[in-house]
Amino acid sequence: MATEATPGSDKVQTQSARPESNRAASPDRHWRSAAIWLVLGIAGLLTVYMPTVRAMERIWTYNKSYAHCFFIAPLAAYMVWLNRHRLAALTPRPSAWGIGAVLAFGGTWYVAHLGAIQVGEHLSLVAMAVSLVWAVLGERAVRLLAFPLGFLFLLAPFGEGLFPILISIAGKLAVSVLHLMGTPVAFDGYYLRVENGEWRITEACSGLRFILSIITVGAVYSYTSYSRWWKRVAFLASSVLAALLMNAFRVWLLVMIGMYSNMKAPLVRNHVPLGWAIFAVMVLVIFALGRAWMDPEAVGERPLPPERKTRAEAPRRRVTFAGAAVLALALAAGWPLLVSAIERPRTGEPPIVLVAPADRGGWVSIPSMPWDWEPHYAGAKATVRHAYQGALGPIGLYAAFFRDQRQGAELVRVENGLPTPGDAAWRYTPEVRRTLSGLDITIEEVDARSGALGLRVWRWYWVRGRNTPDAATVKITGLVSKLLGRGDDAAVIVVYAPFDQNADQATPALTTFLKDMKPRIDQMVMAAAGGH
Repeated sequence: MATEATPGSDKVQTQSARPESNRAASPDRHWRSAAIWLVLGIAGLLTVYMPTVRAMERIWTYNKSYAHCFFIAPLAAYMVWLNRHRLAALTPRPSAWGIGAVLAFGGTWYVAHLGAIQVGEHLSLVAMAVSLVWAVLGERAVRLLAFPLGFLFLLAPFGEGLFPILISIAGKLAVSVLHLMGTPVAFDGYYLRVENGEWRITEACSGLRFILSIITVGAVYSYTSYSRWWKRVAFLASSVLAALLMNAFRVWLLVMIGMYSNMKAPLVRNHVPLGWAIFAVMVLVIFALGRAWMDPEAVGERPLPPERKTRAEAPRRRVTFAGAAVLALALAAGWPLLVSAIERPRTGEPPIVLVAPADRGGWVSIPSMPWDWEPHYAGAKATVRHAYQGALGPIGLYAAFFRDQRQGAELVRVENGLPTPGDAAWRYTPEVRRTLSGLDITIEEVDARSGALGLRVWRWYWVRGRNTPDAATVKITGLVSKLLGRGDDAAVIVVYAPFDQNADQATPALTTFLKDMKPRIDQMVMAAAGGH
């Protein structure tokens, strides 16, 4: 400790004690203030966006593929806790860039909400929370916590769109091994058939649950074990690849058990425990192999990110922690207020009505559908179900019209489609697109079968006066139209005809029906849209 004697005095003054004490206390005061306002800001953000929070929580609760989401926030908090000493060595500074990011991601939430893109809403909310951390604590703290903050994006339940891809991967890998073994097997994209049995690879068997679980566990393991980013990425990529192979192995193993037990083994009916047992072994093996490349530094001993001077890092005398949190929260709250202003219920409008096309060209209406089947499109403003009889056989017509689409009442979503949810009586082939000559229209074709009855189904969409087979086009066109204030009217049209053995038997009847009735179907939809 440095001392200095004042001339002419016996007093010895300690020059450095008080300044050192002030320097030590100042960062603590800064962090206490920053932490308080950050917690208040996050709480306010979650309150403002409570409908989105509740929608996420419902998916976590009722969809088992996303049960891991309940552990994401505690695990992220644990990773932040491991960095507590590194954070204490930094001085938090409010960031204008973070405030701007809150505003920007609020805008993406607004666009996703208008387009009824639920995963977009969820990801945008998480991004706003991360940006709020950036706004209050500053760039350097966010760079230090980049991995835990990025980990929070696993709070958003995503991946349902990968079901067809994952099912295809699992089925094709299992079939390849069975072919190498000389086992006769057929796979049509959903059903895997062997000599003495049949397996349906459902969404629950796609492996998404295993992939999300290994990403969650593997992310925490890689963060605590590796300090280099390329090692973390390599470990997570290897874990996902292992999960894909493990799921294919599970499908192959179940097929083999079914074959050799003549489909009577208990695992044939209840194979969920087998899947998790294989998954647990896989995780232990991956983690044991991963230990060989562990970095020596503990999380708390890793070097601090270098300090970079930027204009966006606001000095405390200009922008306080309270100011940053309040301003960011005010900007975020503006988007839900805008939504509530433009989504007020319409009054005085006549109800939407779909009227089945009148008979034409030898097609005569019959009193009821000959088959106990119809598509599933919940949330429609109007629907029509009608049946016709012609020289080539009966035809079924189904149409659903949507307007002012929102979550739970939008045309394009996972729950809507040709298969009825929970109905295992019908089996479906993968969708195939066909361009119908002479009709200038492209449709999606699916064959459905229940026992001896088969149905060939053709489907297309109408959106803003255009016909398309592509659901993504419907979503994007409706979103752009809604942003421009033109509404989001859209419809789905389905026609279907029966067959006995060969599905191509139904094609002539469907083709003839559309050649005769397509203009009247278009008129039906345009009338419901009010000529829009």
